[in-house]
Amino acid sequence: MASSLSPSSIGTPHLFQEKLTWAEAQAHCQSLGGALPSIQSKHWNDVLYNLTGGETTWIGLSDIKSEGDWVWSDGSSLNFTYWGVGEADGAQFENCGAFWEVRNNDRWFDMTCEDEYQFICLLPSPPPPPSPPSIEKAPRLFQEKLTWAEAQAHCQSLGGELPSIQSKHWNDVLYNLTGGETTWIGLSDIKSEGDWVWSDGSSLNFSYWGVGEPDGAQFENCGAFWEVRNNDKWFDMTCEDEYQFICLLPSPPPPPSPPSIEKAPHLFQEKLAWAEARAHCQSLGGELPSIQSKHWNDVLYNLTGGETTWIGLSDIESEGDWVWSDGSSLNFSYWGVGEPDGAQFENCGAFWEVRNNDKWFDMTCEDEYQFICLLPSPPSAPSLSLERTPHLFEEKLTWAEARTHCQSLGGELPSIHSEHWNDVLYNLTGGETTWIGLSDIENEGDWVWSDGAGLGFTYWGVGEPDGAQFENCGAFCHHRRLPVMCVVLLPMKSSLKR
Repeated sequence: MASSLSPSSIGTPHLFQEKLTWAEAQAHCQSLGGALPSIQSKHWNDVLYNLTGGETTWIGLSDIKSEGDWVWSDGSSLNFTYWGVGEADGAQFENCGAFWEVRNNDRWFDMTCEDEYQFICLLPSPPPPPSPPSIEKAPRLFQEKLTWAEAQAHCQSLGGELPSIQSKHWNDVLYNLTGGETTWIGLSDIKSEGDWVWSDGSSLNFSYWGVGEPDGAQFENCGAFWEVRNNDKWFDMTCEDEYQFICLLPSPPPPPSPPSIEKAPHLFQEKLAWAEARAHCQSLGGELPSIQSKHWNDVLYNLTGGETTWIGLSDIESEGDWVWSDGSSLNFSYWGVGEPDGAQFENCGAFWEVRNNDKWFDMTCEDEYQFICLLPSPPSAPSLSLERTPHLFEEKLTWAEARTHCQSLGGELPSIHSEHWNDVLYNLTGGETTWIGLSDIENEGDWVWSDGAGLGFTYWGVGEPDGAQFENCGAFCHHRRLPVMCVVLLPMKSSLKR
């Protein structure tokens, strides 16, 4: 397989919101010295999809020359695939590939080439923009509602500035602080109508406007993330409106590092009150977790299965003064919209299933939910050996038959000990129901891997395992009544044919 491509090695992607046919889009890219993009890895697929704003967007995929023979417009083969379920379905005249807004995900779909959509061009990389602030400055969210000028003055009184944004990565960092609420950034055309600049004097080298923005409406001369659109694009707003804001301030001492080597998170599905959950963690030599970064928030949320789950956040000791149960301060925050809302007795923090996202919500401490403990790390779980690689078999078998077949080839149904490895295996399935090496056959409710490893990492669907009669084997499940396939680990030098 071709090596994964990165933006630095093949150019820079640019989104064009003008609606063109696939051929017109390709011609426009070529006129700029580029091409519609090819995609050779899941990471690169994510990079491109994140530019689309969830709208249907042409990519460089087509079978125009030979029906069913899909190739990239730069001539490269289809080594990596990420089709939607049932795609490419070969419908008449659907010979060009796109991200499709109707499905609202990052899969590929075959579309009619004469339809007109926005598109991405891969263009020669420009000189790198100014680096985002890193060591000397750090962003901080202020939830007090001020006008743009008042917000700017407040930042300056603290030795800082409303932030400028010079890259998509830095845009993500700032947007993740907002909680989805309208938030001032350092963008305005106050001095000269239509000449948008940053409040620190830097030019607009990178732009990330919402569709149709800036629209030049009267008095809309200041830039913000806007809650109505619920995305990370920029919108021009009336400067006298009052919103929360971000300041770029001299960096404080670094916050405590997230647990890494000495501690590991464990999900407990027993439903307890917050204080009981904390006591249980402490009885095991651990603590309810603190969260000091978006990455660590993702790690913990991925354990929850989408269920309400206690974390180590509370304002029990002082109303409105939220701290972590390990004594650390709230240097990083990731509250849901309108949270904490200060409702009576809602003094403990959790991920909340009703909102079905990874934000934090204040909850009644006496309510009983599952919880995560940060515990001393056990011995490392078995890791994937370099001598083994996964293979997908489309023969439909029962779980036991699938395992026997794997073992007859010197392999095993796979165990999964990280989200990365989960992604690797799931990407092989094509969205079909697929057996993995998980079962509680030997002891009802005691789920283990077929290679004997314990369930250190979990990634159950919401409400799973539900304990239904005879449901004792684990799978990636597209539809319960579909036949299944098996994924196996085999010696890499095996001459086995798929």
